[in-house]
Amino acid sequence: MLLRPRHGPGPNISLDAQASERHLPPRMHLDLYAQDQEAEVQRLTVLGARQIHWDRRPQDADYIIMEDPEGNRFCVVDASQ
Repeated sequence: MLLRPRHGPGPNISLDAQASERHLPPRMHLDLYAQDQEAEVQRLTVLGARQIHWDRRPQDADYIIMEDPEGNRFCVVDASQ
């Protein structure tokens, strides 16, 4: 799978799926930077992602941990600061 911006320049990300056991913490971690973190979390939730609670997450963390429908975890980072 190749991810790339719909309009204009930007990074391309290629993802290859491999069958393997699930590891926590994951071997690969993806951070998505959003100018409007709340709106991005809502958008991703509508697409099937869900927020993950982690009791070690600092109170002032600038990220929200999420998981896609297949169980892959990632963070949405507040890029507005």
